[in-house]
Amino acid sequence: MSRPHTSANRINTGNFSEKDFSMWEWEDVNHWLINNNLKNYAENFEKYEINGYDLCYLTNEDFNEIKITNFHDRNLILKKIRLMTLEQCKFENLNI
Repeated sequence: MSRPHTSANRINTGNFSEKDFSMWEWEDVNHWLINNNLKNYAENFEKYEINGYDLCYLTNEDFNEIKITNFHDRNLILKKIRLMTLEQCKFENLNI
């Protein structure tokens, strides 16, 4: 996951929530963080261009690398990812 991003801050203003979150770009992830009161980590995620696919597979090593050391915040982020996964599965099952 060592791929720091150095361009200026920018957030995708499109409706990221309509996409399967595993297909999000890093801008969508930042928008999601901001909408979930986790904007203090948006810069960390942006620096490494963490996209939706990366979000699905975050590990403790990844959190260390992107400098998110607070145990409770890590758990909160992981909980929100799990909730999105469950919501996505429910949505997909309804559309079968």
